[in-house]
Amino acid sequence: MLRIPLDTLLLQMKAMTLPSRLLSLYAGNSTVSEAISFGGYTDSSDICHQLLALCLDVPTMTNINKGVHNLMQLQALEKTGREGNFRLTALGRFLSWLPCSPRVGRLILYGLLLRCVYPAVLLGAIINNSKGNPCMSSAGNGGNDLLSVLTLCISFHELG
Repeated sequence: MLRIPLDTLLLQMKAMTLPSRLLSLYAGNSTVSEAISFGGYTDSSDICHQLLALCLDVPTMTNINKGVHNLMQLQALEKTGREGNFRLTALGRFLSWLPCSPRVGRLILYGLLLRCVYPAVLLGAIINNSKGNPCMSSAGNGGNDLLSVLTLCISFHELG
């Protein structure tokens, strides 16, 4: 639970209809109600928030809200009329089918729409593998120079 990015987990939970069915099974159980109220989750909280309150390693409300905020920035989730509830968008449905993080998935989908799939997939792979790689960090600004690595990979591929 602590090693998985919560935005990916929340996206998968929203894509399945399982959370609402699972909570309805435990509706009469007092232990479940205590666990949900102990985590700071109310009845108006999103169903995923309530289900995450039942986990052994309960993520903090701040981390869950960060994951929801990231998915809303990616336009994978949108607010419904009720307070605290979110709905999966069409883009979110597509992102839930891809075996990668939602950010990389969105990059790949937009690369497909703009007909530049190869650079998009390559850049997504570079982004996923750049975490903790000392070759990817530049000494000048402390950030990553992803476009230089992308150009290098494309030039290497063209040399064949």
